[in-house]
Amino acid sequence: MRLLLQLVLGICLAHKAFGYFPGSQAEPETDLKKRVYPIEAFPVVQLWPNAKITYCFDSSDAKRYLRPLIPLAFKKWLNAGLNPSFKMEEGEDDYCANAHPGSVLTIHYNTDGILNTNQARVPTKPAISRLDPSPNIGMGDTLGNIAHELGHAWGLGHEHQRPSLWTPEFGGNAKTATLKFTCENMHDYASKKAEIEAQGKNMDTLCKTLDMIAMEGGTESKSDPVDWKSIMIYGSTAGGKPTGNGKRAVTMTKADGSTFGYNSKPTTKDIKALHELYKDDLPDPSTKSTKPFWKDGSKFTSMFKSKNKDDSCST
Repeated sequence: MRLLLQLVLGICLAHKAFGYFPGSQAEPETDLKKRVYPIEAFPVVQLWPNAKITYCFDSSDAKRYLRPLIPLAFKKWLNAGLNPSFKMEEGEDDYCANAHPGSVLTIHYNTDGILNTNQARVPTKPAISRLDPSPNIGMGDTLGNIAHELGHAWGLGHEHQRPSLWTPEFGGNAKTATLKFTCENMHDYASKKAEIEAQGKNMDTLCKTLDMIAMEGGTESKSDPVDWKSIMIYGSTAGGKPTGNGKRAVTMTKADGSTFGYNSKPTTKDIKALHELYKDDLPDPSTKSTKPFWKDGSKFTSMFKSKNKDDSCST
């Protein structure tokens, strides 16, 4: 089973300089700005206690435009098989006003095409999700975009940033590449190249710090095949420069040059990854209560009803 974070959850320090967090899916999803995942620098990164996220809105606009969408986006995860023990609940106004920033996920609204979210949480730092509900950015699906960001909030990184999918040239540990990246096709490559070279720096170095390639410091306990249908993977045109007719240049392909798209709902592997991360907070399957044998769905229903045709014990 692939685990994006493998319980080593990186928090991006780049927000101090650039205002971005890991999991950025801004429009364009990936700007040529350095993103770092200094895992060792933040050993206190934690999952959400009891598999529950309490979220608050930072403004009346956030409440107005995003409040109806958060439960619907989270429902995508539940519909895909997420254990119902995972909870997302909106905090009351008084609670949100007085809550410690590290204990809640604060949701910010914007119209700037920005979609980025902390991975899990650092108890001493604010946990933030910046969301633009426009259907014209990211994967082109409002609820899909937000569901992707919720995956980050719970602790998942990007499927395409698994080190086992990239060769050392791009920060990975694979002998054979699964993915290829063409930095020159990024929408702001030319402007950033001029800026970087004017400072006497190497553009190639910048290209190798993006959230398109292998996650710096990331580890994997097992190298499973890439999940091309994962909601946590960018599409091949992520961050690509416009090519006309609303299309973008291809920035990332499979090793054979073929392309792949965005996905608006979690896969079985996405669900398994979260279940593995939070296994200590989920009910032990061996202790789960079963349905009463007189209820539909129990394997003993037909036998019970045959013995109690009047259903006198039903509730």
